Amino acid sequence: MLLAAACAKGERWFLCTAMQDGDLERQLATKEKEYKELQSLRTQQLEGALRDAQAQLSAERARFLQLREDFQFNLRVLEERDRELERYDAVAAHLQVAESAGQAEASELRIQIDKLRQALVAEAQRREELRREHKQRLAEHRLQLERVHSVKEREIEKHREEYEALKRELERRIQEVEGELALQKQELISEFDTELKRREHEFNLRRDEMSNTILSLELKVKLLNKELEVHSQVADTLQASEELYSEAQKEIKRREWEIKDISAVKDARIKELEDKLSLMEACHIKEEEIYNRKHEELDRRVRERESALEALREVHSQQLRQSEAQSRELQVQLDTLQSDKRRMELSHADSLRVKEEQLEKLRTELETTRTGWDTYIQQVSRETVSRDVELHSHSEREAKLRAELQRYREDIERHREQLASAVKREQALEQAHAQAELDWQRRCEDAQAAHFRRSEEIICSLTQARDQATAELREKERELGDMAALLRSVTMERDQALQKMQGLAGRDITGLGTASSFPSEEIERLQQQNSNLRSAIAVMRKDMESLSAQLSAGPTGPPSLPVTAEMPNPGSAEANTEYCHALEKEVRELKARSRHLEEQLEEALKAPSVLVAPGPVPSPTATLPVSADNAYLKNHIHCLNETIGRLRAEKVSIAATLRKREVRVAHLESSLGQLIQQLHAKHVDSDELRFELANLRKRGAAEESGLRQRLSTVEMELEEVRREAEEYQKGSMLQNLEAVALSNQVSALKLDIASRREPIVIEETAVLRQLREENLHLRQQLVDQGSDGYSSKGHRSGDTLLHFKLRQAVRCISQLARDKQQLIEMGNRLRAQLAEAGMEGNALTQMCFLSSLSAKKQLGPENRPGLCRDTLTPEMQQSHLSMLEQLQYQLTTQELQFAQREQPQKTHVIMQSRHPDSDTRDRLVDSGAGNHRTHERGCEQTRDEKENMLPELSQLGASVPLQPAACCSLDQSHPLMSSTGTDGSLQNIWQMLDKGSSPSVLVSSDSVEKGVECERPKGAKPHPRDLSPDKEVTIKGTKVPVQERKKSAKPAVKPILKAPSARKAVS
Repeated sequence: MLLAAACAKGERWFLCTAMQDGDLERQLATKEKEYKELQSLRTQQLEGALRDAQAQLSAERARFLQLREDFQFNLRVLEERDRELERYDAVAAHLQVAESAGQAEASELRIQIDKLRQALVAEAQRREELRREHKQRLAEHRLQLERVHSVKEREIEKHREEYEALKRELERRIQEVEGELALQKQELISEFDTELKRREHEFNLRRDEMSNTILSLELKVKLLNKELEVHSQVADTLQASEELYSEAQKEIKRREWEIKDISAVKDARIKELEDKLSLMEACHIKEEEIYNRKHEELDRRVRERESALEALREVHSQQLRQSEAQSRELQVQLDTLQSDKRRMELSHADSLRVKEEQLEKLRTELETTRTGWDTYIQQVSRETVSRDVELHSHSEREAKLRAELQRYREDIERHREQLASAVKREQALEQAHAQAELDWQRRCEDAQAAHFRRSEEIICSLTQARDQATAELREKERELGDMAALLRSVTMERDQALQKMQGLAGRDITGLGTASSFPSEEIERLQQQNSNLRSAIAVMRKDMESLSAQLSAGPTGPPSLPVTAEMPNPGSAEANTEYCHALEKEVRELKARSRHLEEQLEEALKAPSVLVAPGPVPSPTATLPVSADNAYLKNHIHCLNETIGRLRAEKVSIAATLRKREVRVAHLESSLGQLIQQLHAKHVDSDELRFELANLRKRGAAEESGLRQRLSTVEMELEEVRREAEEYQKGSMLQNLEAVALSNQVSALKLDIASRREPIVIEETAVLRQLREENLHLRQQLVDQGSDGYSSKGHRSGDTLLHFKLRQAVRCISQLARDKQQLIEMGNRLRAQLAEAGMEGNALTQMCFLSSLSAKKQLGPENRPGLCRDTLTPEMQQSHLSMLEQLQYQLTTQELQFAQREQPQKTHVIMQSRHPDSDTRDRLVDSGAGNHRTHERGCEQTRDEKENMLPELSQLGASVPLQPAACCSLDQSHPLMSSTGTDGSLQNIWQMLDKGSSPSVLVSSDSVEKGVECERPKGAKPHPRDLSPDKEVTIKGTKVPVQERKKSAKPAVKPILKAPSARKAVS
C-alpha cells in the first residue's frame, strides 16, 4: 500500500510538471508571434518612409528638369538678342562709314576756312581789334587756369585729408572688431567647454547609478537562479526588468550621441569664426590696396594736368608767333585780295552755316556726356544701395541665426525637462518597487503563518497519535499483566500438583521452578518488544505519509499562489522583482520545512529504543520459559525484519527522489540563464534595428535637405550671374562715357586756348533744371535728417550703435563672401556642363561668356566685393577664350590711346553753362576719367600677367581686327544675363532708403558722403530720377565728329527673358 501511494504521488507530481512546461511553451510561442508581428509592422513603416522619400526625390528631380528647360530657353533668347546686336552693329558700321565721309568733307571745309581767315586778317583794323580781344581773352584764360589749378589743388589736399581720416577710422574699427571677435570666440569656447564638462559629469553620474542598479539586479537574479526551484514563467516575469535595462542602455547611447553632436557643432562654430576672421583680414588688405591705388592715381592725374597745361602754353605762344608772321605776309598781299572780297564773303556765310552744324554736334555730345555722368552717379548710388541691401540681408541672417540658437537652447531645456521627468519616473518606480516589496513581504508573512499553522496541526496530530498509542500500549500492558498473573497462578497450581504427585524434595522443586520460569519471562520480554516495535512502526508510517504529502505539495502548492491568485504583471519591473522575492522566501521556507521533517524522521527512528525502556520488567519468578525454536517467534522476527527493510527502501527511494528534484532545479536554473541570454540578444537586435531605422531617416532627411539646398543654390547663382551681367553692362557703358567725357574736356580746353571767338553759351533745358533742383532739395533733406538724428542721440550711443552695426556687417559679409565663392564655383561648373551639353559650336556665346569673365576682372574688387580671382581655374585661363579676352583688352587700350593722340589736332568749340554747378560737373567728369584710367591700368596689369602663357597673342591681334562696338556688344550680351526687374527693384530700394527702414542706411550714407564729398556740393543728395538711365537731356548745338568708341553709349536692347524660377521664388 505504501508503494502504491508513493507511485500515485509521483505520477501526480510529474503531471503537474508537464502541465507547467506546456504553459511555458504556449507563452513562449505567444511572445514569439507578437515579436514577429512587431517586426512586420516596423518593416511596413520603413517601406512607407522609403516610398515617401522616393516620391519627394522624384518631385525635386522634375523641378530641376523644369528649371533646366527654362534656363535653356533663356539662353536661346539671349542668342537671339546677340544676333540682333550683330545686326545693329552692322548698321552702326555702315553709319560709321558715312560719318567718315562727312569728316573728310569737313576737313576740306576747314582748309577753306583757314584760307579765308588769312584773307580776312588783311584788314588792319580788324587785325588790331582781334589782337586786343585775343590778349584780353588770353589774360582771362590765364586767370581762369590759375583759379582752376588752385581749386584742384585744394580739392586734392581735401581728398588726401579725408582719405587719411577714413583710413585711420577704418583701422580703428577693424581693430575693435578683431578684439570683439577674439572675445566672442573665447567666450563661446569657454561656454562650450563648461557645458560639455557639466553634461559629461551628469551623464557619468547617471551611468554609474544605472550600472549600480543593473549590477544589483544581476546579483538578485543570480541569487534567485541559485535558490529558485521549479518555476515555469520566469522569462515572462523578467522581461519587464530586461526592457528597463535595455531602455537605460539606449538612453546612455543616445546621450553619448548628443555629446558627439554638441562637440561637432562646437568645432564647426570655431572653424566658422576662424574663417570669418581670415576673410575680414583679406577684405582689410584689399581695401588698403584700393585706397593706395586711388591715391597714386590722383597724384598721377595732377602731374598729367600740369604737363598738359605747360604743353598748351607752349602751343599757344607758338601760334601767336605764327599769326604775327602771317599778318605781315597778309599786309603785303592785301591789294591783291580786294577783288576776291565778295567771293570770300559768300564763303564766309557758308562757313558760318558749317559752324552752326558743328555747334549742334557739340551740343549733342554735351548731352551724351551729361547722360553718361548721370549714369555714372546712378551706378555709384546703386552700388551703395546694393551694399546697404547686403548689410540688411546680413542682419536678417544674423537674426535667423539667433533664432536658431534660441531654438537650440529651448531643445536643451526640453532635454533637461525630459531628464527631470525621467528622474521623477524613476523615483515613482522605486516607490512602486518598495510598495511591491512590502506587499510581497506581507504575502510571505501570510504564507509563513499558514505554514506555521499547518506545522502546529501536524504536531498536534502526531501528539494525539502518540498519546493514543501510549494509551493502547498501557492497555496491552495491563492485559499482559493479567495474563501473567493468571499464568503464574496456573503455574503455581501445576507445581503444587507435581509436588504432590512426585513427592520430591522442596529444594529440587524450587530449583526446577526457577529453571522452568525462564521461558515464560523470555516470551513476555519478546511480546513487549513486539508491541513497542509495532507502535514505532505506526508512528513512522504516519510521519512518512505526512512527509511525502508535504514534499509532493511543496513544488506545486506554494508557486501556485502567485501564479493563480496573485500573479504579477510581467510588463512592470516592480512586480517582477516582488515576485522573485516571494519565490525566494517560499524556497527558503520549503528548505526549512524539509530540514524539520528530516529531524522528525530521525527522532522517529530513534523512538523505538526510547519506547522500550519505560516498559515494565516482569519478575523472573512470574515468566514462563519460551523455546528459541518457537515458530511464532521466528515468524514475528521475520515480519519485523521485512518491515525494517521496507522502511529502509522507502528512505532510499525518498533520498533518490530528493536528488532527482535537485538535478531538476539545476536544469531549470541553466535553462533560465539561457532564456535570459536570449532575451538580451533580442533586445540588442531590436536596438540595432531601431538605430538603423533612425540612421535611414536621418540619411533621407539629409539627402532631401541637400537637394533643396542645391536647388536654392542654383537659383541664387542664376540671380547672382544676372546681377553681375547687368553690373558689367552698366560698367562698360560708364567706361565708354568716361573716355568720351575726358576726350571732350581736353579738346574743350585746347579749343578754348586756340580759338579767338567768344564762348558759346548754351541754355539748359527746363527738365535738367528741375532735376538739379530736386537733387539739391533731396540732398538737403538727407543732411537735415542726419543732423537731427545725431543731435537727438548722444555721441556715445551713436558710437555703440555704429560698433554694433559694424560687427554685424563683418560677420555677415564674411559669411556671404564664403557663400558667394561657393555659388560662383557652382556656376562655373554649371556653365561647363551646359557647354558640354551642346553649346560648344556657338562661338558667339563663348565670346559672350568670355566678355563676362573679363568684365568681372575689369570691375575689380571695388565694384564686386565678394568675387575673387581664384574663381577662374588655370584651365580656363589657358583656353582659347582667354586669348580672345586678352585681344579685346589690347584693342580697347590701343583705341583709347589713339583717340587721345588724335584729339588735340582737331578744332573744337568750348561750351559753358549758365548754371552755378558747372564746376562741380567738371570735377565729376575728371573723377570719372580718373576711374576710367584706373580700369585701363588694371587691364594692362592683367595683360602683363597673362602674356607669358599666351605667346601668340600679337598674331591674333593682328589677324582678328575686332571693332570696339562689337566688343562692347559682346560685353553687354552675357549668355546668363537678365535685365528684367532692375528698374522696379531699384525703385523699391530708393523708397526703402527714403523711409529709413533699413538699420544700415545711416552708416552707409555716412561712408558715401565721405567718399564723394569732393564730387558734389555740401548738403546735396542724388535723386533717384537723376540716376535713372531712361531720362535723357537734349542740348542743341553744333555736332563735333567723335571717334568710333562712342557707339557703345547707345541704349542696349533689353528683351524680356523667361524666368520661371524667379516667379516661383516670388510666389
